[in-house]
Amino acid sequence: MHEGEIPWEETELVQHQIFLHQKQQLFLGRDLEVKRILEFLNMDQVNPIILDNNDSPDQRVPVYQIVSEPGRGKSSLMAACISRAHQVPKSREFYHFVGCCPSSVQLSNIVMRLCCFLIPDGPVREDFLMKLRNCWRNEEMKDILKNVLKTSAQLNNMTTYIFIDAINQLLSPSDVMDLSSWLSTEGFLPLSYKCVITCTPGSALHNLPSSNILDLDLLSLDAAQSLAVQYLSRYCKILSSEQLHELLQKSSSTNPLWISLACEELRVYGVFEMLTKKIVELADTLQGLLESIIQRLVQEDDSNRVEKTLCLLHCCQEGIAEQDLKGVMSSLEGVSEIPTMHWASLRRTLSSLLRVGRDYRGRDTLSFFHGSVAKWCTSCQDSYRKP
Repeated sequence: MHEGEIPWEETELVQHQIFLHQKQQLFLGRDLEVKRILEFLNMDQVNPIILDNNDSPDQRVPVYQIVSEPGRGKSSLMAACISRAHQVPKSREFYHFVGCCPSSVQLSNIVMRLCCFLIPDGPVREDFLMKLRNCWRNEEMKDILKNVLKTSAQLNNMTTYIFIDAINQLLSPSDVMDLSSWLSTEGFLPLSYKCVITCTPGSALHNLPSSNILDLDLLSLDAAQSLAVQYLSRYCKILSSEQLHELLQKSSSTNPLWISLACEELRVYGVFEMLTKKIVELADTLQGLLESIIQRLVQEDDSNRVEKTLCLLHCCQEGIAEQDLKGVMSSLEGVSEIPTMHWASLRRTLSSLLRVGRDYRGRDTLSFFHGSVAKWCTSCQDSYRKP
């Protein structure tokens, strides 16, 4: 590493810290869920001698799993729990949000970040990192990670909390299966370690005790109302009681992602006298709302760049450097470079659908802010096209 150059692990950490901060901003109505997770984290560590003589398997896998369909607020709940876990004495927290930046979707990235977090800077860490860089199979990576965990437990007697969000978004399905298998294998995690993961139902672990699984439900109506009011208040916007009631009558209003997207649509809607009609016309489903948002963006786009950008981003679901995306778009238009003012306008138009990150070279990256956008982008593309 050159003098003055920021270590790669610090650059990576910044991306996860930014995502963590964003997810902590609008978190409401999950007090019971937070309490359950904190109770799991705060359980007394099990004495190894007692554990050997205990017939109950419930305490042998120190993993807690949060499961739900997309959009119900798993990442926000995880962020809230990380913040609370930070207050636990004699503990430390590692967190990884899969999808928050391009490299985060790689299993090897999780393992290398864990290594840098758990092992102090020095020859031992460098030896582990060198082995990780040179391994090609997940089975080799598993053995190295197990040694990292074992070494760390010997060097540090603090309780260690590991938070991994959205494991279902890892790049390869085999990586999802392997990581799940490792974490749920008896003895893989040291006794002083606890792990919390989130995933969709299709990627859920099935060998955990029911007490270690949280099926995340929708918000209560009160929490959904508070979320809508708080979201709009950030932009000095207020709905009348009648408008707020109409919004909460929607069948998906207790879905955190739906209510956030709906409020963003209302925020940018320019005809105040027609706002109540706009609320009534909002699609009742998350998929329908996303389709209508993207359709509106395309129809209002006189430059014909929105649809092209969405298609390119859909082809680069790990994210793409903004300057590379701008270069491809410029090439498609047959110009040397899209004017800066026009590019800024395009980015502003798509801001509600984008997540801005940074790659290892310090360049801004763009990706969809939520996997749901990519999931439905393909099926909706035909309807986005102008006649």
